[in-house]
Amino acid sequence: MRRGGDRRALLRACGQAAGAGDGAGQAIRARGDRAEGRADHAGCGAMKPYWSNEKYGLTIYNGDCAEIIPKLNKKFNAIVTDPPYGVELINRVTKHTKRTATSVYDDDIDFVKQEIIPRVNLSLTYADCGIITPGTRALFYYPKPDDVGCVFFPNGAGRSKWGFGCFNPILFYGKDPYLSGGLGSRPNSVSATHWLSDDVDHPCPKPLKWMMWMVERATLVGQSVLDPFLGSGTLLSACYHTGRSGVGIEISEHYCNVAVDRIEKEMSQGRLFDPSETNNNKQGKLDI
Repeated sequence: MRRGGDRRALLRACGQAAGAGDGAGQAIRARGDRAEGRADHAGCGAMKPYWSNEKYGLTIYNGDCAEIIPKLNKKFNAIVTDPPYGVELINRVTKHTKRTATSVYDDDIDFVKQEIIPRVNLSLTYADCGIITPGTRALFYYPKPDDVGCVFFPNGAGRSKWGFGCFNPILFYGKDPYLSGGLGSRPNSVSATHWLSDDVDHPCPKPLKWMMWMVERATLVGQSVLDPFLGSGTLLSACYHTGRSGVGIEISEHYCNVAVDRIEKEMSQGRLFDPSETNNNKQGKLDI
């Protein structure tokens, strides 16, 4: 059931039209009503947040990122996103889980080439750097990155033509914020042995720890992140837990609702740790 609507049709229509915890109580919606926030976005019209939290600097927009990003009039420290992979995903099976969502995306190679990658290219012009996980199917259609890493699942994460896929590529664009800031080198890849996705209504939600690693790799505490393909909201959850501000854009009203409910639930439970205690803005000292 495509409760979220046809993503392909929404993207093309927009393109043609324009060419209860400490944080949850601070959350505001446009004009105090989530439905009114959606109405303001109908037809890619006047810009108003679908949802926002001023205390933590988190915002969701419902609409086409190609139309919304230029209107934000803002440059971000990083783009961090996990766009559709071009695998025609309806459900997802791994060695440990089987997942089916009530609303699915259009997700094939042509769709990624024609609709997703141009929007990724646009997004990268509004940030100092970018980290993208494109999947393997459409990997070579993306613009040449400045570096390549991976999320490695030793136990497998999904099926491939050669068995269980263990490798999820990471494309890096721009300069490493740690190296350029004189903060030393950090790994460009990560092993994810025990990373499991949260139980959210989405065919392929990313584990929170995965997205937290990407956010921390691309930015420093207090910096800003944009996700043009927000999906179920993992990026904004990661920003909340790691002390970054974040803007997420999602064309599906259904998934905007999923993301808001998820983030507000996490805020009511509190952060996993104090971001100031991670100390990742300082260079480590090597003892010899």
